[in-house]
Amino acid sequence: MFAHTCRCGAAECLWAHRMRFCPSPHQIERFSAHVSLQGGWVPWVPARLALEISQYSPQKDLPRVAAPVLFVAARRDTLCPADIVRRAAAACAPRCRLLEYDVSHFGLYGGHAFEDAARRMAEFYLEHMPRP
Repeated sequence: MFAHTCRCGAAECLWAHRMRFCPSPHQIERFSAHVSLQGGWVPWVPARLALEISQYSPQKDLPRVAAPVLFVAARRDTLCPADIVRRAAAACAPRCRLLEYDVSHFGLYGGHAFEDAARRMAEFYLEHMPRP
């Protein structure tokens, strides 16, 4: 199936391979607040990405990951739901750690959640980084 404009009629939306790529007005507003459109960059992707992404499933490879992994989940995330992150963490246990914050996807980009997550990410990195 080829990608075409979403039934909602918005230019940002895409239907492809039975998958809906339709950001909510809230998601567009939040994204736009964090992205500068200077320099000619626009938030568009080729339509073929919709076909390629439908085949992409990183979860299937998680049991083979040997390195320590840190997962960070936002409980109110609608872009990457925390339940998916929890399942991914369970798939590569026990060599992973899961951090959860009661914020939305973009809530981790600033404030207390960002400060705490950044500190704990640095600690995780230092704990597992090979020393000379």
